[in-house]
Amino acid sequence: MELNNLLFGLTRWMHATISYLSPLTSNPPLSSDVEAGEGHGNDRVLTNNPESSYEEEIIEDDSELLDEQSVDVPRKRKVYFYLLYFSCVILYLVLVLVITCKYPLKPDYYIEFSLPGFEKESANITEEMKQSVNLYLKLQNRNRLASALYDDLNITMFYLPSSNTSTYFASTIVPGFYQDKLKPTEVNVQMLARGIPGLLHMKEKFDRTKFRVNVESVVRFDCKSLCKHKHRFLIDADIGFSFESGEAYEL
Repeated sequence: MELNNLLFGLTRWMHATISYLSPLTSNPPLSSDVEAGEGHGNDRVLTNNPESSYEEEIIEDDSELLDEQSVDVPRKRKVYFYLLYFSCVILYLVLVLVITCKYPLKPDYYIEFSLPGFEKESANITEEMKQSVNLYLKLQNRNRLASALYDDLNITMFYLPSSNTSTYFASTIVPGFYQDKLKPTEVNVQMLARGIPGLLHMKEKFDRTKFRVNVESVVRFDCKSLCKHKHRFLIDADIGFSFESGEAYEL
């Protein structure tokens, strides 16, 4: 949010400066007095009528005033304007580059899981599969200039019998991996669920429960020679599970 506000403020300042220094080459609209005097020209007509002479002098004065107002902006000022314009553009691009490299975006993620032993069509699966949980994790690198290198991912699952308690369910370690710019990485893992007996006991009392998936790692962002950053990566995702359908659902 702070980065967006900074870029928005800089853009508004650039537009205000350009509007102030842009050449004012358009002529102002003619006044009603001048429009009324069209066709008289600038030639003097000898007449003995003092009112006619007075009107001709007013028309000449208005014409001289219009000539002074329609003078173009000096050449030097135009040069300064274009220099300032291109300087602002270059400064804006440099600022975006520095902020992008200095503060890389954290990865996006998507998590889902399944419990084969609780599915409706679980008669033909092995006993090992009934005691396991299948976890799917998708990580997306959102940075255009930085690749990402993940340390080992420590994945732990809990189920929550109530809002105040959590019970250990399963855990595993996934080897680290490299992720290129703007690329997704999918992780599929099968874990031995030591919390299955407690979950079966809970099924007798409730029709649904909630799981919490915890993922911990360290991510190193690499912008070649521009930057190298190391950040702690943490996910705490709550996912609902229905005993009746045997499927997980988003909360």
